[in-house]
Amino acid sequence: MLLLDDSALSLLFYPHEGQSRDLKREQIEGLIPDYIERLNKTHITRELLWQEYRKLYPEGYKYSRFCEYITRKIELSNAVMHFDHKPGECLEIDFAGDKLSYVNLDSGEIIECPVLVCTLPYSNLTYIEALPNQTQTQLIGALNRCLAFLGGVPRSIKSDNLKQVVTKANRYEPIISEIIDQFALHYTVSITVARIVKPRDKASVERHVGIAYQRIYALVEQQQCYSLKDLNAKIMTHLNTLNNTPMQRKEHSRNELFLEMEKPLLGLLPLEPFEIKHQAMAKVARNYHVILGEDWHLYSVPFQYIGKQVMLVYNDSHVEIYYQNNRITLHGRNYQRHGYSTHENHMPAKHQAVTQMRGYTPEYFLSQAQRIGPNTKQVIQKIIDAKFFTEQTFNTCLGIIRLQTKYTAERLEKACQMVLPTCHITYRTINTILQNNRDKVIESQTKNITAEKKHGNIRGKENYRTLFDDNYNQN
Repeated sequence: MLLLDDSALSLLFYPHEGQSRDLKREQIEGLIPDYIERLNKTHITRELLWQEYRKLYPEGYKYSRFCEYITRKIELSNAVMHFDHKPGECLEIDFAGDKLSYVNLDSGEIIECPVLVCTLPYSNLTYIEALPNQTQTQLIGALNRCLAFLGGVPRSIKSDNLKQVVTKANRYEPIISEIIDQFALHYTVSITVARIVKPRDKASVERHVGIAYQRIYALVEQQQCYSLKDLNAKIMTHLNTLNNTPMQRKEHSRNELFLEMEKPLLGLLPLEPFEIKHQAMAKVARNYHVILGEDWHLYSVPFQYIGKQVMLVYNDSHVEIYYQNNRITLHGRNYQRHGYSTHENHMPAKHQAVTQMRGYTPEYFLSQAQRIGPNTKQVIQKIIDAKFFTEQTFNTCLGIIRLQTKYTAERLEKACQMVLPTCHITYRTINTILQNNRDKVIESQTKNITAEKKHGNIRGKENYRTLFDDNYNQN
């Protein structure tokens, strides 16, 4: 008897009770896996399952004991495993389920923003950023800023089965997006994906999403934000506090552990962040512009390429235009719908002249006339004042100013002096004076009249002074 265990001894002293208990246990344990699976369905409750169980076994367990068996089985199936993470090995990323928001001052609208959370499992250093949307472009931009925040590149980045990352989900060989592959090559980092419906594959970032709700969201939501930039500035303030505060039951902070053990093991950042570049084909229209269909904005190319097929290569900041693999122009990205971005040197000469004229102002012509002389400036001022719409005088002003290139500034100034006393001040009048050399004729006549000619029939002022003195003495 000393060799028997407790269960065998119990059967010797309580044979009927033991058989009853074993029978009940065997009955319910065979049913529990099916019950747990059915509990995942909508409208199925434990009470309904217990009632079904009691119909099969009227002498079976009461409701509380029935629930205890199910809870215990679920706990055993949800056992977790501890992993020892290596420093600099992995960066886990995920979008938080809840969003943050700011108020648009122009419309008063509340703009909700998805929030990206990134965590290094070894040090638990965390990066959080609110984005305007969850598009692939915004995700990659946020990852660029995250790696810059870390100051280096981990060996791998693990994400959920995000549609921005995975084009086709599979437990063993998920197909990664081509753009994400290019991002990985740019940073020399591998991209890994968690199993479908297995959030514990990236448990660190999942836990820090909850921490973000408590330590970031709760504080940010108490403050009013009026732009995405303002929202992210407040997030960063509280995030720095989180990363620099000692962790519970530990003597160091996330940032201290990261700087000491993890940052030295990160890879070097490339010289430039990764940028998504898209391609599109377009035909150059007669107005020497091509349309970028994504924004419906028009960009100019040299007019010699009218009718040619060109390739647009663009990212968030620039638009490059290629013809036969040669870049023919570069523009800054403009998101104005139906707007035009035009380089003046792309225009034919006639169009450049029109553009220059459209950019003229009265002040421009007056400043040009001032350089020639005061008479020319006075002529230009009278011409401008003669019309209610000053733009109608710009061609006349331009013509007069350009006469100096043909006839010198001195002659133009003299011709303007000649027309000022008249009431008919026009380009044609001034041009006729210069063509016929009338300014030179008047100048030569003036010199002849004022020139002093000395001969015997002309008495000088001395004679008059002598005569005046003699009359004065006689009196």
